[in-house]
Amino acid sequence: MQARQGNSGTGKWRFVLLGISLLLPLQGFSREKQSYEDPSSKSWRTGPVRYLMTKAEEKKIKSIKSPEARMKFVKEFWQHRDPTPGTEKNEFRENFLALVEETNREFPSIRGGWSTAQGRILILFGSPEPGGQHIDQNPDGGLKRVRWEYPEDSALGEALTVVFVPDEGGELNLSNIKDVQRILAQNPELLGLGEKRQAQAEPEPVTGAPPETEPSESPAKPGGRITAAANRILEGLVARNTERHEIRLLTRWNFYEAKDITTHCVLTIGVIPPPSLPGSTAAGNGAKELFARIVPSDPVLDTVNLVQSDSFVPAGQMENAPSGPFEIYQARVSLPPGSYQLYAGVRNRDDGRAGTLLEAIEIPDFTSTELSLSTITLANMIQPVNPVPEGPELATYIFGNTRVIPRIELVYRSSEDLSFYFQVYNAKKDPATSKPRLDVEYQFLMKRGSRYQVAAKVPKPGQELGAMGFSLPLQGWPATDYRLRVTVTDRIGGGTATREIDFKVR
Repeated sequence: MQARQGNSGTGKWRFVLLGISLLLPLQGFSREKQSYEDPSSKSWRTGPVRYLMTKAEEKKIKSIKSPEARMKFVKEFWQHRDPTPGTEKNEFRENFLALVEETNREFPSIRGGWSTAQGRILILFGSPEPGGQHIDQNPDGGLKRVRWEYPEDSALGEALTVVFVPDEGGELNLSNIKDVQRILAQNPELLGLGEKRQAQAEPEPVTGAPPETEPSESPAKPGGRITAAANRILEGLVARNTERHEIRLLTRWNFYEAKDITTHCVLTIGVIPPPSLPGSTAAGNGAKELFARIVPSDPVLDTVNLVQSDSFVPAGQMENAPSGPFEIYQARVSLPPGSYQLYAGVRNRDDGRAGTLLEAIEIPDFTSTELSLSTITLANMIQPVNPVPEGPELATYIFGNTRVIPRIELVYRSSEDLSFYFQVYNAKKDPATSKPRLDVEYQFLMKRGSRYQVAAKVPKPGQELGAMGFSLPLQGWPATDYRLRVTVTDRIGGGTATREIDFKVR
């Protein structure tokens, strides 16, 4: 987290507190840490897990006398909160413990950062998004309060500002505890629970991957949000940059000119469904949810969350075929040019397996008035569409009057066709025809050793379209690496623009 100064006031008492903590015997701190991690210890319930406990659970563990019975309770406690029963990992528990360690690093305290007011909120609600942390100072320079703002599209289900106010000793306390309690009551998923699962006295025997039982885990309605489990995966990815690989996914970005100063960004994600577990439904049945967060390097710009259930639109089943095992999903968003970090993932609702990735993205600028080209989209399919469908969901994959299904892995067999699509911007128009006059040349470069050499040229003079698609068979092409170079010359305006993209034939 950035600018995590809320627990430090003006800085004076934080260093005092930090100094005290450094003077404590190390073995004393170890005993404290061990007590809340040891399931047989009586102190386990007074550690950070107390934030997750229901009243019934708290009452039950208080009545337990033996370490053996206490360990049985702890095992069942985490089983109730396991989003993927039947697998070795309990993602909720791992995420919870990682957040506890994060609070210990971020908020130095004698008992541990988890015991502070800010630590409690971080564990339950996650970190505020960049720009969501605010520190208010008194006129005398002292700390007045700290505010963490969670937007409406966060996992809380509503916009909320959590306010921490310092006491006389400078320790921050939660001032709007009732709001926090209300949010937790409305969103048991934040505690790792759902209504049906919470009502179970004992976890059911696991014989495979059972169907989902929580209302929060049921397929989302169009326009609804991703499930709480998927949101936890996304928050964990952003907080710790740790990827999951139970499901393989790849991204393909394409960029186009927008009507304003932004760039029209097309994010296509290819998903390879995992093999079905016993008891789960067949892969590819629409039981997956995709999500992404796009974070700008410029702090002035807003973070974009693609977390609605319809943010990513699937391609048709037959349109996936040329990409082999990949299922294709696409989202569109307009973003200012610049550097970004993408956090993306997919979760299989049937068994909870997930795949995530993070990658750096550089979004180009199309605001120049010079002749320019969009990125080149290597495609599974390019097909004219008439009439053009209306509505955001139907219009996904549509460019002008052409349906373009991007290819995910840019590897071809010699029995396939190479299809690609691109757009031309700022070409001058012939006054007589109101159309551009463009000379287009396609060069195919073959990699020989460490260099690419031109193997073939296909000229297309006198083109009058601002968007172009082209296909050619790859039969007889040697298996190696290739580069497609597109060069467009404006006969009327006199400018020239070039784009390239690499692919392979195997």
